[in-house]
Amino acid sequence: MAKIFGTDGDDIRSGTSVGDTMYGGPDTNVFGDEAGNDSLSGAGGDDFIHGIGGDDLLDGGANNDRLYGGLGDDVVYGGDGNDIVNGGRGANGVADFYVNDGRDYLNGGDGDDIVVGRNGDDILDGGPGNDAIYGGDQGTDTSGNEFGRNDLVTYAWAPSAVFVDLALTDWQNTGGGGIDLLISIEKAVGSAFGDILKSGSSPSRNGYVEGLGGDDVLIGGSGDDVLDGGAGADTLWGEGGGADTFILLDVHPTGPGGSYVYDTVIETAGSTHRDVVQIARVEGSAVSSYVLPANIEDGKDVGTGAFDLTGNGLGNRLTGGQGVNLLTGGLGNDTIEGGLAKDVLIGGVGDDTYVLRDVNPIDPLINRFVYDAVVENPGEGFDEVIIFRAGGVSAYTLAAGVEMGDYRGSGNFNLRGNDLDNRLLGNLNVDTLEGGAGNDWLLGYSDSDILIGGAGNDHLDGGGNASGGGDTASYADATSGITVGLGIATAQDTGGAGVDTLIGIENLTGSSFGDVLSGDAAANRFDGGAGIDLVSYAGGGSGAVVYLDGSGTNDRDALGDSFAGIENLIGSALRSDRLVGDSADNVLTGLGGADRLDGGGGRDKLDGGEGDDVLLGRTGADQLTGAAGADIFAIVDKLPAAGEHDRVMDFQSGIDLLQVDASQFGWGLVAGGPVDLVMGSTPDPSGHTDGVFLYDTDDGYLRYDMDGSGASSAVLLWVLQGAPVISVTDFLIVA
Repeated sequence: MAKIFGTDGDDIRSGTSVGDTMYGGPDTNVFGDEAGNDSLSGAGGDDFIHGIGGDDLLDGGANNDRLYGGLGDDVVYGGDGNDIVNGGRGANGVADFYVNDGRDYLNGGDGDDIVVGRNGDDILDGGPGNDAIYGGDQGTDTSGNEFGRNDLVTYAWAPSAVFVDLALTDWQNTGGGGIDLLISIEKAVGSAFGDILKSGSSPSRNGYVEGLGGDDVLIGGSGDDVLDGGAGADTLWGEGGGADTFILLDVHPTGPGGSYVYDTVIETAGSTHRDVVQIARVEGSAVSSYVLPANIEDGKDVGTGAFDLTGNGLGNRLTGGQGVNLLTGGLGNDTIEGGLAKDVLIGGVGDDTYVLRDVNPIDPLINRFVYDAVVENPGEGFDEVIIFRAGGVSAYTLAAGVEMGDYRGSGNFNLRGNDLDNRLLGNLNVDTLEGGAGNDWLLGYSDSDILIGGAGNDHLDGGGNASGGGDTASYADATSGITVGLGIATAQDTGGAGVDTLIGIENLTGSSFGDVLSGDAAANRFDGGAGIDLVSYAGGGSGAVVYLDGSGTNDRDALGDSFAGIENLIGSALRSDRLVGDSADNVLTGLGGADRLDGGGGRDKLDGGEGDDVLLGRTGADQLTGAAGADIFAIVDKLPAAGEHDRVMDFQSGIDLLQVDASQFGWGLVAGGPVDLVMGSTPDPSGHTDGVFLYDTDDGYLRYDMDGSGASSAVLLWVLQGAPVISVTDFLIVA
């Protein structure tokens, strides 16, 4: 008997013919032994330990070891690491195997073995003989199938069929595998013959049974099971205890010269769990379609060939594969998702959901791609399409017969409805949602969305997030002018686009016609589009300060507002406003309050409304109406072109004033100074050496002659509609 110690290198140690004790070093060790009863320890390396003869004790230690007991009745410890353990053939038919952490493979070999997997996901093979197999109970989950504590017993090399029930905790006669004790085993693999395999799954422990060859019967447990028949004409019975997965990757003939079919799948009625058939077209066979059997909810094509998958009367989930699929739902509320090819999705009767994740090329030369084809007949339920952006495609139109569209991808997207009453949902990006002819419900969620209700009575909800400039309700396609107010939370008759409800909308885009738009307390953007458009602040509580020409800062009720294509403005009903036009022909209306209206360029119409207002026509032939109150009509353009003079529509002598800016005109005018006025049918400036106002009492023309009877001609400033009587006290000269 000898004691042999390894070094730090890769050692090869061979024992003697008597019982030896051998210890490996920290590196890879290879041990060979003679016929004695030996104790072999691998320490910390990746070891290969071979007991050869004798009743040996083998200990792999840490790391990934390979241990072979050889002849004799051996005790083998794999230790930590991913180990491969083979018991060999014991003289008395008894061998013990133990491993700790790691994914281990244990083969008992010949004889009656005790195989213990302990921690880790182990493969346990008792081999011939009557074996006790313990899987352990601390394995880890395997990503993708959610089967925890994945210990597996295999009878792949059994000489005949086996009959295994993983739910039994006592010794059982497995037939071709001997009399075995199976403890804490989650997975079982049968033989090449016709086996009967029953899962031991429970609500807290999932199961897996695989038939390999032969005509097998696989039975699920009370947990979630995977049943894989393998080759042969198999029967897979889920028993309804959990959410079971049936794997169909092989076909078999129904008889001599008969057609080929997949394995038989049986699931108990009344189960509350969802069961799935995973199926693939078998290359070389003529089988290219499958109909889900009774009580199976889901079907998934996991193959690469063209395949048709059809549901049943339940609410099915059908998923395509890599080939071209025709996925057809049944009578239930189905969810249908295409795969990686040009699929056709047919929901049928029921409230169906279509999931579109992938696009397919229709013209690669010009980089055109489309989603799978959705087929839904009208009147077959309330149907939904869920879209993910793919392949650069950034728009989708709901297929006929589909009511709802839900965009869940990343990136900006345009989702369009059809002629039905649609429900369109955006997501976290900038989306454009377009309803069709029906009464549509549009929800933009966050970011800056554009909502287009179209015809019909629509509900437009921006989602309550004004980031990125806010959400826009667009009426660009309206068939006539619209009237829309953002401060109205209830349904409103838009005129040209039905009766709409607007929630969480910050901006408005008008039609190609004359529109009336109004905002709310938020910062609004108004785009009138074509046509003569108006923005109203009549409902404001603070008065509006608006500069259509951008020469100042919009404030109070108009704080943060911006404008494009807006020609006309209405101020607040009760407060004082400052409304400034631009170079277009504007209509500015003050309503109540002491308003200041400035037409800017163009031929404008200014109406002060109630209150004491100031009206400045500026350039262009403007029309000024003071309405009620003591109003001031101001002139800034001292040399209006022919025909470009202002017209005062309702001047009241002794109440209203005609304001002249001395600093603009010059002409000898002094702020607060006296005014020289000549009135008559043909007012004559003769005898006046300084500037003089000439008022024609017949036609209301008011001119100014800067040098009296000098060489300069008089300039027409105003026309006072109705030729009212005026006096020098009606003039106000300002600096």
